[in-house]
Amino acid sequence: MQRKLSIRVMCKIKYRFLLIVFWLLLWPAPGTLLAADNEAGKSGEVLKDGRGRLPVYLYYADSRYRFLTGEARRFPPAEDAVSHCRLLVEALVKGPTGDLIRTVPEDTRVLAIYITRDKTAWIDLSREVAVGPGGIRSEMMTLYAVVNTVVLNMPEVDQVKFLIEGQEAKTLAGHIDIRFPFKANILLIR
Repeated sequence: MQRKLSIRVMCKIKYRFLLIVFWLLLWPAPGTLLAADNEAGKSGEVLKDGRGRLPVYLYYADSRYRFLTGEARRFPPAEDAVSHCRLLVEALVKGPTGDLIRTVPEDTRVLAIYITRDKTAWIDLSREVAVGPGGIRSEMMTLYAVVNTVVLNMPEVDQVKFLIEGQEAKTLAGHIDIRFPFKANILLIR
């Protein structure tokens, strides 16, 4: 009985020791957070390149259509969050500049965008968004290309709700339920 108790105590001590070691290894060095805050500027503004253009990532499919990959771009700052969101989605619709694969059909039009106080971007797309190679994978890549592009580039948006031709729809092309908002899915990104 005494031996079991001492083994438990030793296990707890080892566990706590390892926890402290990992905590110390993962904790940022002193001054790291202040340096990052200083780089962003006193007002908390986003870092820009020398020409005042903001870095963003647009998400397109990889060559096997299995994952989304970010394509780096730089855009001039927009007047407001809605304009920035429209700029991102319209650039996504235009397609990639490199060897990635388009996920949103090029005939798709952005009809309207609204951002609510609960950080939901309502994105109204034309019916052409449903025209594509077909299948659940294609539909998922289309939806999450838009969602990840908007949510991961805009602190003002936490989720995206889709409208088709100004109306709520059950699905985009018959597979994935779009009646509810989508959050970013970073597991699809490689």
